[in-house]
Amino acid sequence: MREPIIVGGHLRIRPFSTAGSYPEQRLDNDLCQAVVAGHTVYLRGQVPQDLDTGERLKGVYPVFTGLVVSALARPEWLVEVTVVAVRP
Repeated sequence: MREPIIVGGHLRIRPFSTAGSYPEQRLDNDLCQAVVAGHTVYLRGQVPQDLDTGERLKGVYPVFTGLVVSALARPEWLVEVTVVAVRP
C-alpha cells in the first residue's frame, strides 16, 4: 500500500494498482480508496466482504440509488456501496 498522494490539490488516500488487486482480470489502472477535495470526501465503491467470516450489511440501512449491473469485480460480490460525505 502506498502513502497518500496529492494530485491537483486533492488528497488521494490508499492509492493502489488494479494489477495487484485483481490479477486474474489483467487490469493495470492506478486508483485510490478515497479522494478528499476540500471538505468533500469521495469513497470508492466498497463491497460488504469480510474475508474471514463473509459478514454482510445486515442491520445497516444506507440511503442509496440502486443500479443493475451484469457483474462486479469478483463474482461473489453482490452489492457495492459508494459514499460521498462532507466534513465540517
